[in-house]
Amino acid sequence: MSDARENIWVAKLAEKSNAVHLVRGLLGCACPPAVFDHYQVQRLDSGVIPVVQLIMGDRLLLWVVDLTRVQRVMEEATNLLEQGLRERERRGLNRFRLCIVGECSRELSGGLMRLPDSFDSKVHLHILPSLENALPQPRGGDNTPEEKHPQRDCC
Repeated sequence: MSDARENIWVAKLAEKSNAVHLVRGLLGCACPPAVFDHYQVQRLDSGVIPVVQLIMGDRLLLWVVDLTRVQRVMEEATNLLEQGLRERERRGLNRFRLCIVGECSRELSGGLMRLPDSFDSKVHLHILPSLENALPQPRGGDNTPEEKHPQRDCC
C-alpha cells in the first residue's frame, strides 16, 4: 500500500498555518496561540498502522491515521487510543487526540465516537472524511486560518 497520503500530510502539516488549522479549525481545540510556537510533525512507522504524529507545545499529542490502512476498525482504533494514552502519559502531555481520516458509515462513525468514553476526559477521537482537501494551501507567514468548528477544551 502506498505511503503517499501520510507523506502528503506530513508535508502539509509542517506548515504552521496548516497545523493550526487542523487543531483549532477542524478539531475545534481552544489551544492558546503560544501552544503553536513549538510543535513537531513526524511519521511513525513502528506499529502496524502508519501514524502522522503532531506534538503541540509540549501539551497536545495528536495522531492522524488513514482509515484505509485499518483492517479491524473498532479493535485497531481501541488499540490506537490505548497506545496514544500511554504515549501521552510517557511524555507528560495534557491531551491525546486520535484523528481517523476517511469515509465511514454512520453506524461505524457512531461506534468509533463512543470509544473514548472508556478513557479519561483528555482522550478524544475525531473522524474527518478527508485531510488533503481540508487543509488550506500554504499562504506564507503564520496567519491563523479562520476557525470552522466550535472551540473545546484542549490544552
